[in-house]
Amino acid sequence: MNKNIFLSVIFGAVGVFSTSAGATNWSEQVDLCAAAVDAEGLANVSDYRVKFSSATGSRRLEIKLIPNAGGDTLIAECRIRRSEVTSVALKA
Repeated sequence: MNKNIFLSVIFGAVGVFSTSAGATNWSEQVDLCAAAVDAEGLANVSDYRVKFSSATGSRRLEIKLIPNAGGDTLIAECRIRRSEVTSVALKA
């Protein structure tokens, strides 16, 4: 019984640490995508609140750009390879 409790605690701790490490990586990729949207002139990112939307694998990332002053929410799709954005586009 004590062995099972010990293993549960260990696996729980490993899960927490692996989740937080992955979150940092996604956060960096969201920032990269938002910077690419701004650099390409697709949207002025300072006028929006940027939020993670979805990802497919480790290469395609979608972010939501929610306007600070009201209006339509934009969705941007970025393809990221080796911490560089290879393409960026707004979805209709």
